[in-house]
Amino acid sequence: MSQVIRNEEIYIDELNKSATTRYELNEIHWKEMNLALKLFGEAFDSDKKDMIFTKNMLYYKGGYPSEKTPPRLWTLFNHLSIVMKYFSYANKLDEIEPYLNEFGLNVSLTNLDFFSNLDIPIDSLNKKAYNKVKKIYGELFKPDDDDELNNMLKRDLFDKILNFMMEKQYIICTLSDSVKFEAADKVEEECDIKPVNFKKAVFLKYKVIKNGDITEDLAKVDENMDNMEAAISVLKE
Repeated sequence: MSQVIRNEEIYIDELNKSATTRYELNEIHWKEMNLALKLFGEAFDSDKKDMIFTKNMLYYKGGYPSEKTPPRLWTLFNHLSIVMKYFSYANKLDEIEPYLNEFGLNVSLTNLDFFSNLDIPIDSLNKKAYNKVKKIYGELFKPDDDDELNNMLKRDLFDKILNFMMEKQYIICTLSDSVKFEAADKVEEECDIKPVNFKKAVFLKYKVIKNGDITEDLAKVDENMDNMEAAISVLKE
C-alpha cells in the first residue's frame, strides 16, 4: 500500500528546486568545467586527468566530507609511505623504482628503524606476545608441525602473510565477480531480474543462511518500496 506524503506542497516545492539546481550544475557548471579541462588538454598536450587530480589535491585541503577528513594530498603521501615501507620490506622496490624513474622521481627511505628487528626469530618475542601470535598463526595456516613458527624470522612471516593475502584477494575477487557479473547477467537475460535487485536478494539469502530469519529485513524492503513509490508519485500526476 502506497504511503501518503504529508505536506505534499512542500515536498513538490523542494523537489522542483532541487531539480533546478541539478540542471544548473550539469548543464552550466560541469559543462564549463569540462571545457576548461579540454583547454588544458589541448594547450599542454596532457591528459585531462592530470589536471583533475591536481585540482582535487589543491581543493580538498581537509574538512570534507567530515571535519576530521585530512587533505587528500596527505592521504596520497601516507599511502605512498606505506607502499614504500612494505614494498621495501618485501624486497619489491624494483617494481616501483623503474616506474617512478620514468617521471624523474627517486624516492628512498631515510628511517630504517622499522626494519631494525625484522631479521630475528618470532619466538624472541616475550612469552605472552609469542603465544598470541602462535595461536593466531595456527588458526590461519593450520600447520602440520605445531613448532613451525619456532625460529621463523619476522621477515619470513611477513612474506608468508603477504602471499596468503594476495592469494586470498584473488579468490575473493573471482568469487565476487561470479556473483556480481556472471550470475547477475544471467538472471537478467533469462529471468528479467535487474542486477541491482538480484544482488539485494543475494544479500538477503545470505542472511537467511547466516541468521535464519529475515522478517525485519523483508519488512524494511516493503517500507522502502512504499517510500519510493510515494517519492515519485507526484511525477505521475
